[in-house]
Amino acid sequence: MSGSTGATGPQGIQGVQGVQGFLGYGGFFGPQGIQGVQGPIGPAGQTGPQGTTGSKGQMGFRGLQGTQGSTGAIGPQGFQGIQGIQGYTGQQGIQGVQGVQGSAGGPTGPQGNTGQSSTSDIIQLASSSITVSGNEITISKSYHKLSPSTGDSTDLKKINGGSIGDLLLLDSSNLSKLVTIVVNTTDGNILLNNDDVSFPLSGGNSILFVYKEIYSGYEAWCEQTRTVITIILPPLTLGTNGITIEYIESSISTVPRFIQANLRGTGLEWFAVVNDTSKTEITNYATNGSSSYFTPSGESVPVIFNNIVTTIMTDMRELFSYAEAFNQVISSWDTSSVNNMSGMFAGASAFNEAINYWDTSKVEFMFYMFFNASTFNKNISNWNVSLVSSPPPPGFRDGSALSTPNTPPAFR
Repeated sequence: MSGSTGATGPQGIQGVQGVQGFLGYGGFFGPQGIQGVQGPIGPAGQTGPQGTTGSKGQMGFRGLQGTQGSTGAIGPQGFQGIQGIQGYTGQQGIQGVQGVQGSAGGPTGPQGNTGQSSTSDIIQLASSSITVSGNEITISKSYHKLSPSTGDSTDLKKINGGSIGDLLLLDSSNLSKLVTIVVNTTDGNILLNNDDVSFPLSGGNSILFVYKEIYSGYEAWCEQTRTVITIILPPLTLGTNGITIEYIESSISTVPRFIQANLRGTGLEWFAVVNDTSKTEITNYATNGSSSYFTPSGESVPVIFNNIVTTIMTDMRELFSYAEAFNQVISSWDTSSVNNMSGMFAGASAFNEAINYWDTSKVEFMFYMFFNASTFNKNISNWNVSLVSSPPPPGFRDGSALSTPNTPPAFR
C-alpha cells in the first residue's frame, strides 16, 4: 500500500510595506521605505512510508482421491452348448441349446451347433441352492449350488429329474462345506471323465458340467467338463476368539484401505484398515457421528466403528478424549500392536461398551485412560498389563465408574 503525500508547508508571511516619508517644505524627499523581507518557503512534507503488502493466503488442501476398487477376477468362459443329436430322417436338426453362462462374471458360452435338442423346461441360467440328502438331489434348474443337509461334508451319487439332452451345472454353495461327486454304478447315475471315481466341489472352488444321455443302456449324467476356480481371499481374518478382526499384511499403501468380506458369516460387510495417520479422522468420526473419510467409494454410509481394522495402529492416545456422546461397539478392534493408550477415553462420559477381548500385551502407557469416563464399568480385569510402567498408572480410572473387581488386578 502507497504512503500518503506529505502536507505542503505554509507560505511565508509578506513583509510590511515601508511608510512613505513626509513631504518636506521645499526640502528633500523622505527616504523610501524599506521593502519587507519575503517569508521563507515552508519545508515539504515527508513522504509517508509504503504500506506492507498483505501475505498471500495458503492454498486449501486437495481432497483425498477415493481408493479404486479391486478388479474382479475374470470368470471362466461359459461352456459350449452340446451338439444336438442328428434327426433320424436326415433333416436339419433343431437349433442346439445355448451354452450356460460362465460363473462369476464369465462371458456367455458359444451357441450350440445345429441339431436336435431336448424340449425340457429345466434349461435355465438361473441358479438354485439345494441340499444333498441321502446322497441324492432332485433338480429343477440347469444350475444348482449344493450343500450338505447336515454337517460339513457329504457325497452326491445320484441326480433325479431332467430329461435326455439336458445340461446341468453343479457348484458348491458354501466356502466351508464340501460336496464330493462320487461314481457308484450300483445305485448312482453319474459318470466322470478319465474313469475318475470322485470329484470334490470343494468350498466353491470347483464346477462340474454334466449332460444327461443314454449310456450303456441306462440314463446317466455324464461329465462334459470341470473347472477349478482360484479364489483370492481378502487379507482379513476373524481371530481365534471369534471377535477380533485382524489384518494379515504388514502395511497399507492407501489409507484407509477399504475391503469387502464376509468374516462373520452374516454376508458381505465393508471394513476399513487404518494406521496411526487416521487418528484425527477417528476422533472426528466419534465426535460428529459421521465421516466421509470412512465412506467407501460408491457407498452412502461410513464403515461402522466395529469394522475399523486397527491391527497396524501403535498409538491410541486421546483417541476418544471428550467425545462425550460416543458409545459405539469397538469390541472387534485388534490392539495387539498398540503401545500407548493414555487418555484414550478421558471425558468420554457416555462410553460403556465391552472391550475385554482387546490385546493389551504391548501397551506401556495408560495414564488417565478412563479419567472422567463417568459411565464406563465393563470388566477388563483380564487385560494383560505386564508392560505398563509404574502400575497403577496415574489417573487410570479417576472419575470413572470402573469398579475395583472390573479393574486389572495390578491397578487396584
